[in-house]
Amino acid sequence: MDWSKDFVGRKALLEKKRQGTRNRIVSIILSDKRAIPLGNEPVVADGKIVGRTTSAAFGFRIGAPVALANIADPEARRTGAGVVIDIAGTRFQGRVVAGATFDPQGHRMRSVSGVQ
Repeated sequence: MDWSKDFVGRKALLEKKRQGTRNRIVSIILSDKRAIPLGNEPVVADGKIVGRTTSAAFGFRIGAPVALANIADPEARRTGAGVVIDIAGTRFQGRVVAGATFDPQGHRMRSVSGVQ
């Protein structure tokens, strides 16, 4: 987007940019491998709903379910924050991760026996 040019909605977007956002997308890694989040599940922290998942899948590189969530509460979106995702009435523990949610050293992709 070229902010130096005039376009429809520019004034409103500049105001929004000045105010900053109230929410962020974060990654949540779930502790229970049996959890199957699909998206649009509530995310709970300290007993209150702080956001919703937007999408999810099983992260084969990390061996756990991973969800993306839109979180409004700054405390609930900090790295390492414990949250709960409610999937069809069953609550699953998770933790917020900032940055990459993959196995950067490739430990899961390498043989356990050391054979390459």
